[in-house]
Amino acid sequence: WINDGSILIFGSSGYGKSMTTLMLLTQFASAYSPEDLHYYIFDFGNGSLLPLKTLSHTADYFRIDEDRKIDKFFTFMKKEIDIRKQLFTDKEVSSISIFNSLYPEEKLPILFIVIDNYDLVKEELFDTETLFTQFARDGQSLGIFFLITATRVNVIRQPLMNSFKTKIFHYLIDNSELYGVLGRPPFEQEPVPGRAMIRKDETFFSQVFLPAEGENDVELIQSIRSTISKLNNRYEGVAAPR
Repeated sequence: WINDGSILIFGSSGYGKSMTTLMLLTQFASAYSPEDLHYYIFDFGNGSLLPLKTLSHTADYFRIDEDRKIDKFFTFMKKEIDIRKQLFTDKEVSSISIFNSLYPEEKLPILFIVIDNYDLVKEELFDTETLFTQFARDGQSLGIFFLITATRVNVIRQPLMNSFKTKIFHYLIDNSELYGVLGRPPFEQEPVPGRAMIRKDETFFSQVFLPAEGENDVELIQSIRSTISKLNNRYEGVAAPR
């Protein structure tokens, strides 16, 4: 997935954005240890990503009202980008894949910035939008990726949109915005939770499965918590991100 870059997930409420996010992040965590993959989670939605707060890979978790904590994150990320840029220049490498292959003793972790419900960034944290755009643009070769969800396509400005190679479209009640990104899609959107069109180099039709099994919401939450607990047990003793 490193070659696929950052990920955008669109969809009206109730059609699977947060569940797709949970599925992807738990799958990534299953494949990469907390030494290799760090999550910075901005949970601006309905709290669906809260179970990930205790995941070993999660370096930090933010809610919309934690202004000071969010400011500290921006200070940290600016510094991290500068450090990685200088390091890559000194080592004469152009990407994190090359750097980690040539210098395993100095291996850098992948940093994943996750923003659920980017709509609130536009509405309440608009001063941070430029910074997120800068991080997304500068970060890809440095091993800093984004996963962003939004209920409307037009909340993502074009400079930020350009940094995303993978775009996932769940059902949109107002699908007119869809055509601006996909043109005339080869498939019809269906109002089915989890049903999605995935756009990379081409457009694919997909059904995204839940991150865990459960007959109802309570069982699903319990199952997700169990999955995260098992992941934490697997990586017990591995250095967690700070």
